[in-house]
Amino acid sequence: SQSVRIAFRHGQIVSATGPDHEGPLVVYDFIGWPHGQFEFDHGALVEGTSVDADFNALLLEGCRRLDERRRGCPVEASLPLN
Repeated sequence: SQSVRIAFRHGQIVSATGPDHEGPLVVYDFIGWPHGQFEFDHGALVEGTSVDADFNALLLEGCRRLDERRRGCPVEASLPLN
């Protein structure tokens, strides 16, 4: 079982924390999960590395990385989102 915390404010991701890393990489990994459960914790404190990227940019980059992984391309060769 894996667990991540992704904090939203006004529809944007403001932080993401996972067991192995923080920031956009957590979002990219999360997009590839085939199933899972989630819960909302309204009013929770924001923790972890700040994420300054636009939600749509994170989603597009995460999907691109997922596609590369599925085609057998190394994810490390992918450019990080700035």
